[in-house]
Amino acid sequence: MMEQKKDSTKHKWKDRLLSSSFPLEFDVAKKFAARGFAIDADYSYARSDQGIEKDFSVDLLATAYLPIDVPNEIKARLLVLSECKYRTPNKRWLFLPEINSPDFFTQFTEPVKVIDKCSAYTMDNSNVRKLDQSIDDIAYKGIEVNLNNGEVQDVDIKHGINQLRYAIPRVIKEQIFTNAMNHPDDSVPFLTSSILITTASMYILNEEATLGKIQKAQNFDEICTPVPYLILFSDYGPDFTSHCKKSCEELLEISLCDNNQVFRRRTDDEKSASELFTPFHMAKGFALAQSYYLLSYCTQFFVCNFDHLSQLLELILNAANADLQTVKQIYKEIDQKV
Repeated sequence: MMEQKKDSTKHKWKDRLLSSSFPLEFDVAKKFAARGFAIDADYSYARSDQGIEKDFSVDLLATAYLPIDVPNEIKARLLVLSECKYRTPNKRWLFLPEINSPDFFTQFTEPVKVIDKCSAYTMDNSNVRKLDQSIDDIAYKGIEVNLNNGEVQDVDIKHGINQLRYAIPRVIKEQIFTNAMNHPDDSVPFLTSSILITTASMYILNEEATLGKIQKAQNFDEICTPVPYLILFSDYGPDFTSHCKKSCEELLEISLCDNNQVFRRRTDDEKSASELFTPFHMAKGFALAQSYYLLSYCTQFFVCNFDHLSQLLELILNAANADLQTVKQIYKEIDQKV
């Protein structure tokens, strides 16, 4: 009896280490580094917790200076937030497929964002948009199903998404300030994306699934289809609105940091077309947590099975590199316009 107890407990350290996601974070970091990304572990941000400001963090912020294979030439920066969730083999992640017509959701299914307005350059985003449109699986909710004990919960998925969401304002704020203070030659477009990475097998519920069919199903696989990755739309709440205002309030003073007046010139030149997309309006939009910017930049996420992460990264990099071919500098020194 004593020997059986020892056998059942001698690997407990390993189970708990794996469940901490610590080894998974390391493997994920290596996949990013192998593709030329610089890794910032435990990327932190301040967040109110019951009225007290506390530090929270996302597992990784991976930054690629594009094109990666030309070290002395930087045309754009690609920043990818990643949160890692190790799950035991008996657990499945199941997602509900988007049921709205394309007219109602396509504007909010862009998990890779090209932000060139806060720079001295223009950059097309057609290939990045094609990437978004080429991923057929779009979901709006997910749960975890434990096939061993039948438990169903959504806490870990929601937690992972919110860890990513609450880090986005800091990323965007820092990139806007970086471009405002840089020389125009170095004030390049930046791209942002967020990925929730899991070892759980991922599935999306079949569109023809009904209560009746699920009640009659003998196996989990009868009601859903496996997917390697998908796009998840997850709306934000009032707490995030307050968080964004607090995180980005410094952007209200961005004009004081516009060293080479790139933001002022671009705002003056482009506000007649659409003020929404001018640098000062975008900075103010995040500082005031305006819904247009929060919906556009803080509600779309990749969810990816770890075994397919390399494939997803290649898709993102290929799309970004294709759009790099369109980068054109429009502002140089203050009194010169190209």
